[in-house]
Amino acid sequence: MKIAVFSDSFYPQVSGVVTSIINSSQQLAARGHEILIFVPEGKFRKPKLNKRIKIIPIKSFALPAYEEYRVALPQMIKCLKQVYEFRPDIIHIHTPFSLGIMGLMCAVTYKVPMIGTYHTIFPEFLKYRPLPGISDGKLSRELTWGYTNFVYDRCCVVTTPSYTMANELISHGIKAPIKVISNGIDLSKFQKENNKGILKKYHLKSGYLLHFGRLSHEKDIGTVLKAFRLALREYPELRLVVAGKGPASRTIKEHARAMGISKHVTFTGFIPEKELPGLISMASIFLTASTIETQGLVVLEAMACELPVIGVKSLAVPELVIHGKNGFIVEPHDYKSMSLAITKLLGSEKLRKKMCAQSLKTARAHSLEKTTQELERLYSSKINAQRRRKSLRKFLFWRQPKG
Repeated sequence: MKIAVFSDSFYPQVSGVVTSIINSSQQLAARGHEILIFVPEGKFRKPKLNKRIKIIPIKSFALPAYEEYRVALPQMIKCLKQVYEFRPDIIHIHTPFSLGIMGLMCAVTYKVPMIGTYHTIFPEFLKYRPLPGISDGKLSRELTWGYTNFVYDRCCVVTTPSYTMANELISHGIKAPIKVISNGIDLSKFQKENNKGILKKYHLKSGYLLHFGRLSHEKDIGTVLKAFRLALREYPELRLVVAGKGPASRTIKEHARAMGISKHVTFTGFIPEKELPGLISMASIFLTASTIETQGLVVLEAMACELPVIGVKSLAVPELVIHGKNGFIVEPHDYKSMSLAITKLLGSEKLRKKMCAQSLKTARAHSLEKTTQELERLYSSKINAQRRRKSLRKFLFWRQPKG
């Protein structure tokens, strides 16, 4: 089949959305499908993709305070021409903004079935990324949800990576059918490995605490730092590794300095994908205080490398982190409880090993191969339904009496 994908999120931005699009596209291409991906034009190194995948850059500009977030300009003629030449069987939008709208218009123009994936709880982002002229308030949230519903209700089905998000969409008035499909984890890339080279590169000893992913304000890394500072009282040789980069990098480093824990924290900056499994595997515990995870790919990546996870009771994290089984769940912003969970895990190797095994089981249930098969079946069902409707219309037309 031929699949046209539209996303406002793409490189140089590094996020779960981008990872999900690349992973699923690579898997689908390997299964013989052709994929055309429309993304905002930007300065980024072209990812190594299957030859059946083609990237179509659309002219864009960066948001003033967030250069990695780019807004595509309305190049409808270019999109319509590319889609007409490609003749997709289905269109898949991953965001509701300018490129999502262009995807919608292409679907309507050429009568192609359209699927939408809801990755990010956009109204919550207004707390952390206020846009020019838009404040974080009740009215702006209602308007954001109203706009979101307008776009996604035009889809023949909306997918989302967790049951928590499915319920969230229903509670805010989405009328389109909703199907839960995990973003999936590539188990061929993420698996436990004994990588002493990674320890040497970053001057570490195994057994550190780890936080990795985008360093952004909504991830609440300040809570992780506070929990770590408390844990240091009981384990003074303990080290925290914060891997990744993002708009909050400078602020997080300043917090660590202000807390007097800088010498115990290693900031690695961007970690190449090939190094990440090794860095995860040599840690003892993965920590996340993020309150806006619609699934949490980083949680699955940590679990695939057999780490127990300490997360917070917010949105979809408790769907993956089962308290007392593969990690611990604490209340949002509760750094004291997070610190107690850290010391409990560090104090019991038996408990840690038990949780590591459970983490791997959880990750395997979300394998990329399984989730791609689900997506493929969904595409096929919607394409076949569209073909049946077209055949029925033709039949009814020719059955009309003449004269």
